[in-house]
Amino acid sequence: MNENPPKASFLKKIKPELLMAFLAVLISFLTLFVYLYQSSLMKTQQMMSVWPHVTFGPTWDSDYLALNLINKGVGPALVKQMHVEINNQKIEGIQNLMDYVPDSLRSEFNYSSLFPGQVIMVGENIQLFQTSNPKTIGYFLKLLRDGKIRIEVCYCSIYQDCWVSSGISVMESDCDSVL
Repeated sequence: MNENPPKASFLKKIKPELLMAFLAVLISFLTLFVYLYQSSLMKTQQMMSVWPHVTFGPTWDSDYLALNLINKGVGPALVKQMHVEINNQKIEGIQNLMDYVPDSLRSEFNYSSLFPGQVIMVGENIQLFQTSNPKTIGYFLKLLRDGKIRIEVCYCSIYQDCWVSSGISVMESDCDSVL
């Protein structure tokens, strides 16, 4: 009895040209998937090579209080919005912060405004606010510790990936939900 398994007879019927064509198409699809994966990796790498990371926070001493903003990332930050609140009241900008301080504590201060379209370069340090009156310093430090002063800066990379910085905390955002 000579029984051939069905697979053996099926393989004998396949022409070598058809098998080679099938393998060529399979290799082409595998090459396509490798190319797509590689281009995805390259896009991610390109976006990370210009990633800005903006943080800010206070520095102080008995006769000095400053709020400094710095871009610690590897790419420029394009400012979209800046919002400031003091005692749950939205104010127009950092320049108006002293308007919400009791009259007895008001003093001279320096400020730098952030405006939409401003570019913060890598490593750039911007002093948003600075005062040297000890009573004013104490007042602002208490507000900062109690979370009564809130500042949020929304910024984007050159590829329009956006984040919101609220000091040390930075989260992805579309800049529509800032304060």
